[in-house]
Amino acid sequence: MWIKMLPKDYAEMGSASLNEVFLWNSGNIYVMDNHKSALWCWLQVCESKKQYNFMHIDAHNDILECYDSAELIVLGDNPHMSYEDYSGLTGRKSGCKVVRWDNYIMAGYFLRPEWFHTNIFMTQQEYELDRDMTLDGLIPRKENALYMESMIQQFIGDHYQFLDGFKDNDYKLHWIVNLDLDVFYTKYSHVQLFSDDYIRRIAELLQTYLKRIAVLTIAISPECLGGKHLKDKWKNGFRILRIMSEKLECLKDLVNAAEE
Repeated sequence: MWIKMLPKDYAEMGSASLNEVFLWNSGNIYVMDNHKSALWCWLQVCESKKQYNFMHIDAHNDILECYDSAELIVLGDNPHMSYEDYSGLTGRKSGCKVVRWDNYIMAGYFLRPEWFHTNIFMTQQEYELDRDMTLDGLIPRKENALYMESMIQQFIGDHYQFLDGFKDNDYKLHWIVNLDLDVFYTKYSHVQLFSDDYIRRIAELLQTYLKRIAVLTIAISPECLGGKHLKDKWKNGFRILRIMSEKLECLKDLVNAAEE
């Protein structure tokens, strides 16, 4: 289902902090051009006072604390506002978009701290997040993206009570999983880092453990993928989604529409 229709000329459109090119949904899975829309998706699916764990799989941490908390109150009070209203939220003082691709996680934590119990961040960032580092109350566990297969298996699939990283009854909680396709590419040269078979395996694990996942948000982030031109980057993004659709079958409708 299209929440925001993919434009016919999408391959010529940039996907940056101020843009929302498209948003698509099937059940508890959402796909978008960049993760600016992810918070809105979580608000539609997750219960406001229920506890969840959070898994972020991305080339970047996406945890800037660049928002005015007062500007988020309207979103907290109206979590099911329309997508158009969410996209248009602008700070009265700053004149800037309230939620962006780099601050949506911390904005989500400010609004719903209950959704961030055990927090796994698998990224390619050069600097390290200390395991006990606190970001305004959010405690991330930093892991290398090279180990995403085993981390998904261990934390979401096996979820043993005494696994290092879980506290109290966190092992019983469902997960918010936030995947950016740029994690499959090198950060600067944008060369594909993981094989198609490995990407297929990640999709298979997500499908297998979907009952343990409250919501799965997937961003393409075309500017961060391989290709000399924007059109090539978008093509690579939908090619990755096509590979994933072999295991996450609901994605087939989306990639078929994009290729028409």
